[in-house]
Amino acid sequence: METQELQSFLLQNESPTLEFKERWYKLEQTEPQKTRERELGELIKDVLSLANGNADVVGETAYLIIGAADKLGPNGTRPLYDVTDHVRPAKELLQLINPYCVPPLSSLYIESHIITGCKLHVITIPPSPHVHETLKSLKTPKHDYPEHIVFVRHGEHVRNASTRERNTLLQIKQVRFQEAKNPSPIGLGAFIAAVVVGSVVYSDWERVTGRKDGKLFGGLIGAGMGGFLGGMLADVIVFAKELRADWPQMSNVQRITSLAIAPLSIIATAMIRNVIKHRRSTQPPFNTPPDPQSETIVQSK
Repeated sequence: METQELQSFLLQNESPTLEFKERWYKLEQTEPQKTRERELGELIKDVLSLANGNADVVGETAYLIIGAADKLGPNGTRPLYDVTDHVRPAKELLQLINPYCVPPLSSLYIESHIITGCKLHVITIPPSPHVHETLKSLKTPKHDYPEHIVFVRHGEHVRNASTRERNTLLQIKQVRFQEAKNPSPIGLGAFIAAVVVGSVVYSDWERVTGRKDGKLFGGLIGAGMGGFLGGMLADVIVFAKELRADWPQMSNVQRITSLAIAPLSIIATAMIRNVIKHRRSTQPPFNTPPDPQSETIVQSK
């Protein structure tokens, strides 16, 4: 993270992907055992809630910034604190957190910055394709939590997700990360359709038009039309998958609007295909030699 990016975060409010802490967690052996236990619970809660986020921020990177107040001051700036405590490296933090959650976190990163003379630490939590659940009960300075909790964030608040919210969050994560892993179906569909239609037009150009020249131009036009139609059809498929994933979180108005848009996309694509098909079937071939029998009939009259 660049220092300028961190400075911009310091001017923002807490969110599902952004959390501020004034100090580092008291995890040293010199601290009382009860203190260390509750401080570790707080760390686990904070990191897992940012890793899970909520359905609206799936796929976004989250940040836990140590050394900044959780509220903006009256002048719009955030009070900063010089954190000189021993900060555990990322590997050790994962070793502390992962025994308490399933699936385990794959990675996180820690870096330090000096802002106006104060040393701040930033824990970066990459987007996770999983919904992380606690395996053990947790104790934090303010609350005790039983096992099998899924921490999620809404605004600046952390709460336990309901069963429905867990399932919805997992479904959306699976869709989003599958899309990121695979090539874009829209681009792939457009490419395949462009190659197929362009090849067909190029090979059949002379037979359909009766002309030997212009095959390359016709092939390019066919490829363009094929790519356009292929992209539209793939876009409809993507829209349907996203609609299915987002459906549980949508309001009634959003559902009605989506159901109205989906048929329009399909109808528009079908209309374009029918127009092209109709024009191809009704338009006479260019420079087609006259039918000798037709000439005979005309002359006989």
